[in-house]
Amino acid sequence: GYKTKINKHGDHLAAGCSIWKQRTRMHDAVKVELQSLLKWAKYDVISEERGLFLGSNHFILNNALVNDNINVEGEQNLRPDLSINNFGPLGEKLLLDVTIPSTLSFKNSGEQYLHGAGYNANRIYDSKINTYGQKCIDRNYLFEPIVIESCGFVHKKSAAIIKKLVNAQEADLECKRDGIYIYVMRALSITLQRYLAQSMHVKMDNIIRKASHGQADFVHDICAQQDMQEIYI
Repeated sequence: GYKTKINKHGDHLAAGCSIWKQRTRMHDAVKVELQSLLKWAKYDVISEERGLFLGSNHFILNNALVNDNINVEGEQNLRPDLSINNFGPLGEKLLLDVTIPSTLSFKNSGEQYLHGAGYNANRIYDSKINTYGQKCIDRNYLFEPIVIESCGFVHKKSAAIIKKLVNAQEADLECKRDGIYIYVMRALSITLQRYLAQSMHVKMDNIIRKASHGQADFVHDICAQQDMQEIYI
């Protein structure tokens, strides 16, 4: 049967539901937007570059992994979302990995908040550092997670690296200091909002369609139980 529970305030929808891969689409859209903005800021950016963490017996030929019989702790499968090849005055390689975690955390019932904005961002940021941090240090890469919660909270270190990236190009772009940063963050915010709204629409559409195909009492029952009638007016 249909088991998804939506709490009466609609927080599940606002968290960015993963139905029909909407959360993946949201992540991909933010990644592509950030890549486009960084290219506009005159950075050499590669999406999901392969071969960054290969062992000595591995190499890339025509974008395919060759001689992959040795798995170096699974490292050859690691592909950060974006690679920047001309970061800083020495042209260091900077790797960025984008994550869009849900803002909201719930108790088992889905009704009680355990944490607010920022908790999941901090948790995911630390997890990404644990995954990539030492591996990048060993290979002389710089690494920074880009963590933006579904309801808009940006991890402070993610915001700081974006600001550093775009402000470093202010002379070439002939913009006032911080003007580029504000523009970039607004563009990312608009992309996030658009795909969050789309995921909410897809979820609601799915509920209503289920109610109209042999489950006539479904919407009425879930609304009566959770005081959601106003959503369907």
